[in-house]
Amino acid sequence: MSFLHDLYGARGKAIADQGRVTIIGDKAGYVSPLDRTVVEGRTAHREHMKRHGVTEAGDMPMRTSSPDRAPMGSVRTDIQRSIQELRSR
Repeated sequence: MSFLHDLYGARGKAIADQGRVTIIGDKAGYVSPLDRTVVEGRTAHREHMKRHGVTEAGDMPMRTSSPDRAPMGSVRTDIQRSIQELRSR
């Protein structure tokens, strides 16, 4: 593993999978929507996210719907209810 680490350095990540090694390329560069700087590579991406205090949506835990919330009705029913509320004012 150290040979692969030396060979690919910070530009790739080696993962052992059932006796085989898979090389995953580095993250492509992109322009940050946060501050319009160019971010290249996984390490720079992680540091950029940490510096701005943000989390990727894929890293966020899934929220379950709260039980006290009423289930969504049909759009037609919601519109009719809203019209009736406005007429009663």
